[in-house]
Amino acid sequence: MNVVVNGDQISLQLDCAGFTILATAYDYFDGCSHWVYLLRQDGTPIDMLSMPDEFGFIGDVTIVSSNEVAFGYFGTNDRWNIVVDKDGFWSYARPALVRRPNRFFLAKRYLVVRQTKGPPWSMPTPKLKGPGSI
Repeated sequence: MNVVVNGDQISLQLDCAGFTILATAYDYFDGCSHWVYLLRQDGTPIDMLSMPDEFGFIGDVTIVSSNEVAFGYFGTNDRWNIVVDKDGFWSYARPALVRRPNRFFLAKRYLVVRQTKGPPWSMPTPKLKGPGSI
């Protein structure tokens, strides 16, 4: 079975609650688009989330529980938690619809995403030792 997903690279792939979470990304000049797919064991996608465009890649992945994973994006201190609902549920709430484009727009929901805002991100400044030193 062939399955086409968005993106040009795989950012994350792991088993969660009997499914596979597959995160893909497409890096372009102004940022990076991200998608999260939930796949059955045979590789069939059953849910998809379109994540906000960020300038960085997925990092700091943490397995929270058997059905939840958390991660961040390089360049931000925000955390994203993705929870897998094994049975799925119906939701037509605006936040649920906004993240699900195309064929998953009106489908049963299996993925729930939460964002926790972190403090503003900044690059650490290097400490200079004195004039003429590197």
